This record gives sequence, structure tokens and C-alpha cells, in this order.
Amino acid sequence: MGILLDYGSGNKPKKEYKTSDMTGSPRFDFHIQNYKVQDLEDGEVGSLHCRNVIHHIRPEDLKKVFGEFGRLVRKGGELIISEPMEKYFIQNKILDLIWYRFLYYDKDIYLPREYIDFKDFIDKNEFKLQKVEKDDRNEVLTYKRM
Repeated sequence: MGILLDYGSGNKPKKEYKTSDMTGSPRFDFHIQNYKVQDLEDGEVGSLHCRNVIHHIRPEDLKKVFGEFGRLVRKGGELIISEPMEKYFIQNKILDLIWYRFLYYDKDIYLPREYIDFKDFIDKNEFKLQKVEKDDRNEVLTYKRM
């Protein structure tokens, strides 16, 4: 089966998934450094969940992130990505601005100026789209690792 990993889970991981975050806090199961999950071997993850993280990654780093997903997820495993739909980009941008610059104040969190379609960065030879769902304002895509 492999490890169930919530990439960039923060304080709200998917139920039954191991936590990971970029803060370095010891309360998480795994630390992410330079987008690489520390202490995990290639193909060790059976299911990788990533919710509301991708749009906070600078466009020039997206290939590195998806390369890490390819390294972690074993063949036959799944990659689940949940991101705001394009039509909610402005609304989400305003909420992120309030949250990360005023309430929570974390100036290190990247806030995009324009919508970037993360699907353009997924290697279609490595991950095959299996299912697309809508969840409130998010689009949830499930891929199978080939």
C-alpha cells in the first residue's frame, strides 16, 4: 500500500494521512525542505494528497514540486490534488491576502498575482488523470502513477 502522505498538510491533514510541512516544526511527521520531503525513499508513498498548496508555490518551482511527487509516489499509487478553480481565483486571492498578510501574517507564503494552471506542469507520461470532482470552490483531481 505505501505511506499515505498529505503534502504541505499544515494543521489540517487529510484523515489517516501522515503530516508534512515546510515549517520544520517537530509536530509534523515529515519535514519538507526545498520542496523535497525529508526521510522518504523513492516510491514509498501509496497515496499523496495535496490540498490548497500548489497555488502558493512560485511558478518557476512547480516542475521541482511535481518532480518530487513523481519521486515519492510508487507505480500504481495515487496523487490527489485539490486546488481552487480558476473562476474563484480573485476571491481566493483576496482571502489569502487577508489571511497570510493580516491575520496570520506570514510574508514567506507566496501569493500569486495571476492564475496558473498547475495541470500544465504534470508529466502526462508519469501520471494519468483518473477522476475530476468539484468540492466547494476547489477542483479535486485524482491521478494514477504509471
